[in-house]
Amino acid sequence: MSKTLVMNENKTKKLQQLLKQANVPTLPVIAQKLVELCNDDTADFADFALVLQSDPGLASRILRMANSAFYGLRHKATTLERAIGALGLKHVKAISLGFYLADSLSKMDCGEGFNMAKFWQQNVLRGVISRELARAYYPIRCEEAFLIGLLQDCGIPFLVQAWGAPYAQFWAERQNSPASLYKLEQEFFGYDHVKAAKVITEKWALPDLLATPIHNHHRRGPQRMIPQESDKLGQIAYFVATLPLDNPHRLGEEDLGLMEYSRKVFGLDEFKLRKILLNSQRGFRQIAFLFSDLLGEHMDISDLICQARDLLIDIESNNQREKFDLEIEIERLQESYDILSQSAERSILATKKDDLTGLADRPTLEKYLTDLCKSTQVGQGSLFTLMINTDNFQTINDNYSQAIGDRVIKRVADLLLRSFPEKSCFARSGNNEFVVALRGLEFKQALTLSMHLLKKIRETVIPLRTTDNQQDLKIECSLGILFGESNAKVGSVARVFELVEDQVAQANEKGKNELCYGLLSAASEQTTDAEHPQSSIVDVPQ
Repeated sequence: MSKTLVMNENKTKKLQQLLKQANVPTLPVIAQKLVELCNDDTADFADFALVLQSDPGLASRILRMANSAFYGLRHKATTLERAIGALGLKHVKAISLGFYLADSLSKMDCGEGFNMAKFWQQNVLRGVISRELARAYYPIRCEEAFLIGLLQDCGIPFLVQAWGAPYAQFWAERQNSPASLYKLEQEFFGYDHVKAAKVITEKWALPDLLATPIHNHHRRGPQRMIPQESDKLGQIAYFVATLPLDNPHRLGEEDLGLMEYSRKVFGLDEFKLRKILLNSQRGFRQIAFLFSDLLGEHMDISDLICQARDLLIDIESNNQREKFDLEIEIERLQESYDILSQSAERSILATKKDDLTGLADRPTLEKYLTDLCKSTQVGQGSLFTLMINTDNFQTINDNYSQAIGDRVIKRVADLLLRSFPEKSCFARSGNNEFVVALRGLEFKQALTLSMHLLKKIRETVIPLRTTDNQQDLKIECSLGILFGESNAKVGSVARVFELVEDQVAQANEKGKNELCYGLLSAASEQTTDAEHPQSSIVDVPQ
C-alpha cells in the first residue's frame, strides 16, 4: 500500500482540517423550528400547520399529496391541518423535516462531477425502505427510520465539496457495495462519510434518536436480549446502509451475511424482504412528488429495486459473485486517481495564456493553486510555490522602452520554462511578476532548482544598441519560495500569495538577485510551526 493515499497517523486532525474547507449548510428557520417541534412530544397538528404555512411551496405539496389517489380521501383536504390529519402527524413531521434537510444539502457546491440527483434517488429510496422495514420490525418509529435512511449518507456531498474531483470520481465509479466502499474510504482517503455526517448532525442539532443511528449505520451494534430503542433503529440503519442498490460487481463478507442478519434480527426471510422492497417502490412513488426538485427528471427506481431483489436472491441461493479484495481495490483507485490528477493538471494548464509569454494567466494559476492547496492539506503531496519579481521594471520601461521591457519579461519566462519540470504551472501573475507552482517536490529539490534559476538570472544580460555604443542590460530579480510539506496547513490561495509575497519582500530588502524561502511544516506538528512559515535567506554564490 505504499503508493496509496492511506493516512494512518493523526487522522482526526486531518479530518478536522479537511472539513473546515467545506461549509455545512445552515438550516433555514423553518427547518430549525421543525427540529425543535420534533423534540417536543406535546406538539400537535396546529403547531406543525402554523410552521408549514410559512412555506407556501411545501404546504401546497403536502396538500397535493394528501389529495392524491393513493390516500383516497372522500372529501378533498382544503386546509393544511386536514392534510396533516390525513397523512398522519408523524409522517408529515418526517417528510417535512427530511425535505428541508435534503434541500439544504443539495445546495452544497459539489461540482459537475457529482450526480446529486442520482444521490438523492438512492437515499430517498433508502429512507422509504427503512420505513417499510420498521413497519415490520419496530412500527412505532417507522417515520424516524425514514429520516435515518434518508440522511445516513449526508456526509458524502460534504466530502465531495471538501475533497473535490478525486472523491466525486470515487463515488461515481463505484463498483462495490456500500459496506466495501466504506472500508475503501477509510483506507484510501483516511476518513469516511460517517465522520462527516457526524459533523453535520451536530451542527444541525438533530435529536439523538436520529443522530446516533446515522453515526453508526455501518456498525452492526450490540446484540442484546432485549434491544433498546436506539438498538432497533441502529439495526435498521445498518441493514439499509449495507443493502446494495446499484448492482455492485464485487461483494464483501458483510454483504454475503445480509440474509442471515435479516432472519436473525428482523425475523424476515427472502420472501418477506422482497415484499418490503415492492412496498418501498410504491412508497417511493407516493413521496417522490415532495422531493421532485432533488430527484431530477428521471426518477424511476424500478431498476434499483430489481437489482436489490436479485442480489438478495443471489446471496440466498449462494450464487457466486466476484469477491471484494481491499488491496486490489486500493490499487485500482490509485491508478484511477493518478489518471484523474494528470488529466486535471493538463486541463488547467491548457486554459488561458498570457499573450506576451504564453504562460498561464492569474485566474488559471489560482485555479491550479486551489486544487494544490486542498491536496496538500489532506496529505497528498507537498506544495511548492516560487514567485519572481523583476526588479526596477518600471525604470527599464522609462529609460529604454516598452519593447525592451517586453524582452526582459520574455527572457525571464524562458528561463522559468527551462528550469522546472514541464508539469509545473508557469504563470505570469502580474505585470512584472511570475509564479511557478508544483506538487510533490522534495524541499531540497525545490531549493536546488530555484537556486539554479537564480544563477541563470544573474548570468543573463540583454544587449542594447544605442547610437553611441552597445550596452548590456542586466536582469535583476527577487525570488521568494513558499514550500508546504504534505499535510501542512497551507490555507487558502490568498494566504499562499500573501506568504510567498512576504518572502519576495524579504529577498528584495536584502538586495537584488536574492532568494528567500518560507517553510510550512506538516499539520501533525505543533500549531505554531504548522501555521507560520520558518523563513530564511538563501546564500546563493555569485
